[in-house]
Amino acid sequence: MAPERHIIEAPARIFDNQDDVKLAFKNGEFTSDCVVVVRFEGPRANGMPELHSLTPTLAVLQDRGLRVALVTDGRMSGASGKVPAAIHISPRRQMAGPSRVCGTVTLSASTPLPER
Repeated sequence: MAPERHIIEAPARIFDNQDDVKLAFKNGEFTSDCVVVVRFEGPRANGMPELHSLTPTLAVLQDRGLRVALVTDGRMSGASGKVPAAIHISPRRQMAGPSRVCGTVTLSASTPLPER
């Protein structure tokens, strides 16, 4: 991942599944930096489907000059490393809420993990 993508700070765009992300992309709804939050994709929601097909979609947004990242309770086997992603986020309920828009999210691949 390019160093300039190690920290992404942008408004969250919340989706209930990966198909909604792809539809928003197809409809031209991504016009600014964002952290894409895909919820309800974890093992208790729908069996944890593969989300790797989101990588090309998000990579196109990066190629257009947008700063994007992915946060999900789902899985991405073989994730590319081009798009910053936080996967297997739990508990899943923390991403739920009445609104599809929430505040700014900061995703950092540079911050060290706390000591255990």
